[in-house]
Amino acid sequence: MKTDKDFFDDRYRLFDTDGWKDLVDELTLMADSVNNVVSIEDEKTLYLVKGQLTILNMLITLEETTKLADE
Repeated sequence: MKTDKDFFDDRYRLFDTDGWKDLVDELTLMADSVNNVVSIEDEKTLYLVKGQLTILNMLITLEETTKLADE
């Protein structure tokens, strides 16, 4: 069974990679392009965009939220 320490150590190793940094940069660009009120045509699209932004922001802030949880 994985301990909390192992979990956080694995996360920190992930955050330390160039691949992670590249992914966060790409996700940030995606969030910026999705976050455009002009392109929202109806309520259904609004909720779709809201869901997309929620997931993108969760991933973009994963490093920060992991550090807060570890404290």
